[in-house]
Amino acid sequence: MKVEYTHVVMLFTALITCALWLNRFISTLRKKCPDLPIDISYLVSTDSKLSELYDSYIESQKSAASKEVEFKKREENIKETQKKLEVKEKALSEQESKVLTERTELNEQAKSGFVFELPYKKNIPLSESLLESLPTYFEHVINFLNSTGAQFELISNQIESGEAMPQEVVINTGLSIIARTIRGDLIQDSSARVMFRAYNGTCFEAIAVDSRSRNEENVSKIPQSKESMITQAGKYKRSLVKSINPEFDLCINKSSERWSDYITFPFEQYIEGDIPLLTMNISVKNPDKNLTNYLKFLSMIRFELVIDEFLEVVDEAGDLKSYLQQFKVKEVA
Repeated sequence: MKVEYTHVVMLFTALITCALWLNRFISTLRKKCPDLPIDISYLVSTDSKLSELYDSYIESQKSAASKEVEFKKREENIKETQKKLEVKEKALSEQESKVLTERTELNEQAKSGFVFELPYKKNIPLSESLLESLPTYFEHVINFLNSTGAQFELISNQIESGEAMPQEVVINTGLSIIARTIRGDLIQDSSARVMFRAYNGTCFEAIAVDSRSRNEENVSKIPQSKESMITQAGKYKRSLVKSINPEFDLCINKSSERWSDYITFPFEQYIEGDIPLLTMNISVKNPDKNLTNYLKFLSMIRFELVIDEFLEVVDEAGDLKSYLQQFKVKEVA
């Protein structure tokens, strides 16, 4: 009699199913009667083919269970990442909304001859040229927020994936992203220079620079002095603009003569006494009045508070606070 292949498969399947059912039945019986001497192993041990099929089935079940656990872990990681993205998107949206609100308020105030006060004790009228440029300024600020946020997200994903990065690399990368997007998306002037300086115990030294040369070694160190623009910015906890406060321009090695104007930003959480441990500087060579107005505008809206949001991310990823404390004793040591 000729036996069909499908019949053989059906037979093996029936045998395995029966063996599994018996195994479950006996397992249940053992729980109720622990001393009952029943063993199912003989059911499969007498037939090598059946034994192989049985073992293969058990292994496949274990593998499927393991894959299911791994899948659930990946699913949880994806959900966690999505939550973080939603929080960051919400924060970015709130920042954009705040910027747009300020723009609307300024337009209303300008109609009544608004005069705004900049440190140190300078009243600046909201001129027609500045008013006309406001839409462009705000557009550039929003471009900066979008670009910087996207790049920070990439770095954040690398860190969360477990990729090891030294503290100095994490901090320099974060600050360089900010400097680069300010120059490219905010200022949009190729001749500009954007940099962060840290206090090394005796002077203020560049630690991240974005310019044509992109070289920290070409940037002059600013000695700590009560009359310097940096120290004064720390004292008043506000950004200062050279064209508004020329009395604080030290002209170190005549380097400031290269720049028609510049602005220095302190960050309140990184100020000790009157000494800022970290500052940001934007310098422009182009004597275009529009760029000078832009620096005044950035001081007026307290742009340093926007940067503070990104510095918090850098601090969370690389412990910026401890890095600056270590940098502070660098020169002394």
